[in-house]
Amino acid sequence: MVSIGGETSELTANDFWEGVVDVERLNKLFLEYKSNKKMKKYIEERTFALDFAKKAFKGVLDKGGKPYIDHCKRVGLISYSDSLSEYAFYKELEEAEFLATEIGIAGMLHDVVEDTCISIETIELLFGKEVARLVDLVTRKDENTF
Repeated sequence: MVSIGGETSELTANDFWEGVVDVERLNKLFLEYKSNKKMKKYIEERTFALDFAKKAFKGVLDKGGKPYIDHCKRVGLISYSDSLSEYAFYKELEEAEFLATEIGIAGMLHDVVEDTCISIETIELLFGKEVARLVDLVTRKDENTF
């Protein structure tokens, strides 16, 4: 189990790429953010995105028989954590949080358009142009074979 700012994830430390994510530093940053009113909106946005993804993949299992949402949460958390640890070194903390939140939400929603009836336009309406652009970048198109 990994705890970031008191929130526990089922991910283990092995799920993080060695040397990429500084969990201790992220813990400190997250605690700072939780006490900052400006940052609370980013936490709410991530919570909304998680609830949205849970509804989109309700009852869907992966090839191993586990809830598919676990994959989405893992991609979202790794995307967010990696982005925050990267941006926090050379951006203002609020800007770093904003950018990492968008990337984390896009990571969490990366399969929604591809695997459900939800459109990229719906993603843009709910989460903004940049999140929609990022989701669209990783969404398989009919002409793609990956």
